[in-house]
Amino acid sequence: MSDCYICNSKVTGNSSTIKCENDMFLTICPLCHQNICQENIFFNVDVMIVPVTEFSFEKIKNEKKYVCPTSFIKKFRPKLIAFYRDGKIGAITSIAKVNKIQLNVRPSEIGIFLVDLSNSWKNSNFFTIFLLDEVLDLKEKIVRNKAAAIQNSVYKKFKTFIKAKELADLYSKRKH
Repeated sequence: MSDCYICNSKVTGNSSTIKCENDMFLTICPLCHQNICQENIFFNVDVMIVPVTEFSFEKIKNEKKYVCPTSFIKKFRPKLIAFYRDGKIGAITSIAKVNKIQLNVRPSEIGIFLVDLSNSWKNSNFFTIFLLDEVLDLKEKIVRNKAAAIQNSVYKKFKTFIKAKELADLYSKRKH
């Protein structure tokens, strides 16, 4: 059994009952197919980072639009979706813009956010969530009071990740 990469502790148990040292039940990530702590990620969170490769592109009126599987949205119900590809965050859109599970908003309409990340997807997943509050503050497309509420709840869930904090600090310094 591999370690839980969310809380960095040893995973114990068998396939029917899997727990990590922090006594959190694990599940399989539907995107990267690795064990994850249910309490920490994907379930009941406000923000979800998803790889663009998990989405299909559909040509409608000569415009590329992201199409998300219905089951994906129904299961996780994120308030925001950030598209991820090649170690970078692409477009961030609100779940309110989802119409029939199709995200009717192009990256050019909501801005492109590129965050340099050399880590693998499983690491950048919570790194970029931690950086998301900075991104939200920079864009007028997302209502600021909603952004503040979202970033506060995200911070409470992810503030224990030291590496994410370090990366956020570096990112902040680089902007000045």
